[in-house]
Amino acid sequence: MIDQITQRFLEPLNKATRNLLKPINFAKNDQLEICLDDDGKQFVLTFFAISSSQWNYGERTSPSWSIRRLMQRIPQRKELHSFGRETKWLIAGTDFNAILINALWPKDRLEFSDDAKTFYDFLLLRFFGQTENSKIKAAYKLRHELPEMPDDFIDHPVRPLMSHQRVGTYCAIHSDGDNNWGEQGTGKTAVVIAKVCYEARKVYAEQKRMYRALIIVPKNMRMNWHNKFLDFAVRPGKLTVLRGCKLTRLKLIVEAFKPDNGCEYSVVICSYDTVVRSWDIFQKINWDYCAADEAHMMKAHTTKRWKVIRELRDLTKYRSGLTGTPIANNLFDCWTQLEWLGEGLSGFTNFKAFRSYYGNFIKDGDGQREILSGYTNLPLLQERFARLCFQVSRAEALPELPETTYEVIEVEMSKFQRDVYVKLQKELKFEIENEIASSENQQLTANNVLTKLLRLSQITAGYIKWDAQIDTDGNVTQGGIQRLDPNPKLEALIELIKSRGPKEKTIVWSNWVESIHMISERLTAEGIKNVTYYGDTSDKDRQIAQDSYNQDPEVKVFIGNPAAGGVGLDLWGHMPEWVGSDKDHGCNTTTNAYYSSDWSFLKRDQSAGRPVRRGTRVSVNIVDFVVPKAIDEEIACRLMDKKMTAMQLQDVKEVMVKILNSTPLIGDDNA
Repeated sequence: MIDQITQRFLEPLNKATRNLLKPINFAKNDQLEICLDDDGKQFVLTFFAISSSQWNYGERTSPSWSIRRLMQRIPQRKELHSFGRETKWLIAGTDFNAILINALWPKDRLEFSDDAKTFYDFLLLRFFGQTENSKIKAAYKLRHELPEMPDDFIDHPVRPLMSHQRVGTYCAIHSDGDNNWGEQGTGKTAVVIAKVCYEARKVYAEQKRMYRALIIVPKNMRMNWHNKFLDFAVRPGKLTVLRGCKLTRLKLIVEAFKPDNGCEYSVVICSYDTVVRSWDIFQKINWDYCAADEAHMMKAHTTKRWKVIRELRDLTKYRSGLTGTPIANNLFDCWTQLEWLGEGLSGFTNFKAFRSYYGNFIKDGDGQREILSGYTNLPLLQERFARLCFQVSRAEALPELPETTYEVIEVEMSKFQRDVYVKLQKELKFEIENEIASSENQQLTANNVLTKLLRLSQITAGYIKWDAQIDTDGNVTQGGIQRLDPNPKLEALIELIKSRGPKEKTIVWSNWVESIHMISERLTAEGIKNVTYYGDTSDKDRQIAQDSYNQDPEVKVFIGNPAAGGVGLDLWGHMPEWVGSDKDHGCNTTTNAYYSSDWSFLKRDQSAGRPVRRGTRVSVNIVDFVVPKAIDEEIACRLMDKKMTAMQLQDVKEVMVKILNSTPLIGDDNA
């Protein structure tokens, strides 16, 4: 049965797969035996031939050289020996390798040990299930076909799942692990809630217990998830937001899993850091399901966070990863996100092998470290994404959403502002050149240079931050902040906001907290009601800020830091569920303005999606405030062209030369 099933999903989907699965002409007497190594995680392949010679008929003899053509296609392989009457290889126990063997080796000349056959069949059947899901996704994308939901599936009576959410939910409940990589605003949260409610109902009915679910989120999104469960859940259950000291968290966990009559599920919502800090508690629970929101925050495979997340994976029956930005720095970011779904679901047993198979690397100047020069075998990785990840854009998921428009407003500095800017340029040029010359860690140096250059952005934003200084006599001059007056960029922003209509609201993003305070104080002085949202804003005040902006027609402006508010916020400027009712105040977010930005395309992309979501009913205009020939211009160009991905030192030097050798313009009235 397994051999018949596997033939159905080995059809080549692209040229790379066709080449990989191109038949090999083995000798007619070549044979293969497969067993497992002592750890039970790798396959031991023994190749040999059966002699047809009259002198040693039926005995084992050396196999043909064709087996080397097979082994060249198998990654993570090691030759154990190739002398005598047989050749032995050790290969990774991955679906990648099992698929190749199943597709290329003749079935009538293949034998297994019992445990090897069980493992081999498991890998193939798991892959088959993923392939069936990929067909469902493809049918939706190509022909807008929707899957038949299970007979016992209950949709929300008021907020039914949209078409793409039905596809995502179907795939989620028909797999042990799946990634939802929909863009911001496509409604990934509702898919998780639908899965929890569907599976909890069955567990509660069959096992007479609550379904145990864990939702891991960035810290500022905990209450957002809590509220979304209240909005979208169709079954009764308990919600616990985990916060406070360790003792408090322990008490909350204990309370969360106390049986409660009629509760079909208990959902615990916590931050990534809480999972790490309370791992001694979490590891004692057998979780039915865990969803990792903003899954790119699992970080690199070397971090303590990933080590804990990987152990959590093995304690969890079903897993999901959600993010609109799966690749924040480079393609290898997705390794932990694939491995989170299940051990080996990246197709490899370790990051090094994954990186080696999909990356091309060259040595740097001194030959001491490897630099990524490009990618290889990408069609094979894309096929894996198609099987494990549901990728949908806002345009695909929400075709009725109004089109987003873009605008750049150029602002010239005052003469004093430019003089301060040029002075800092000279200081930074000397400081950075010395750092580059003395540093051995190029990547660390590149990051430090980009951070230092951002000090120029503070000046274009309208203030100077003075560091504490020690003179030759040992006297300390205290540091501080000096706001610049006039501040042309602030004036341009206020003018834009005041030009909006009475039903139009504006989001303003700044990577500098000082700028957020400056903007808020100026708006308040102008009689324009506003709310702020940044790192030090408490959870309670964060929720109040979001609710006030959406619910209060008098709150016209939301001022936030993309690092704090770029994820987990719905900033329509109104409440979609109020539309058509007496509560609908008719306001909408019409402008998403960037007063100042840092180098992170990830934060830019996520914050840009806050007002563009299901429920958006008007076009949103994204506005960048840019000082020409200054750092603002370079940042804006890099972000728009998505050129800030894993920049190497040579790229940073190019940026540095542009920024440190350009003199910003000043306005005519300041000349």
